[in-house]
Amino acid sequence: MSGLSLYDPSLYQQNKMYEFTIDENLLERPCDILEFIENIKEVRPDRIVVDPVDPNVYAL
Repeated sequence: MSGLSLYDPSLYQQNKMYEFTIDENLLERPCDILEFIENIKEVRPDRIVVDPVDPNVYAL
């Protein structure tokens, strides 16, 4: 995230920026994706940045 122009570490300290991680468990259990989305909706973000998952990492 630090390479993005919108990144400002002080926003984490002020609880104005949140990071949600899509880990392997979520990818293995698609039914949990809806709960993941609900967690994001609770924060009501102005902006969402998605760092894509590299499928080649999980193919190994």
